[in-house]
Amino acid sequence: MDTASASVAQDEGSRVVPLFPALPKAPEGDRLSLAACSLCLRVLSGSDWVDAEDVIRKLRSFEQTTPPRLAPALCASCVESIRLRRIHAPGPIAA
Repeated sequence: MDTASASVAQDEGSRVVPLFPALPKAPEGDRLSLAACSLCLRVLSGSDWVDAEDVIRKLRSFEQTTPPRLAPALCASCVESIRLRRIHAPGPIAA
């Protein structure tokens, strides 16, 4: 199901009815981009990986019309954790 069909439904008269009100779109240049660790969900803030709640409060992203764009990343702690698991794995690892 694509996102366009997910936001509408048909009533008995085969009329298309929106399920969610349309939100105003911000220009792409105004949208904030953040790197978030795909494993622990911490967010890169400056040169430190911090809890998402702290970044949300600091940036007050809840007051913006569009949510920040999250780019997938891995923090140094999770990279090290993966490396150690691979070193100590008893057999081949699939990924």
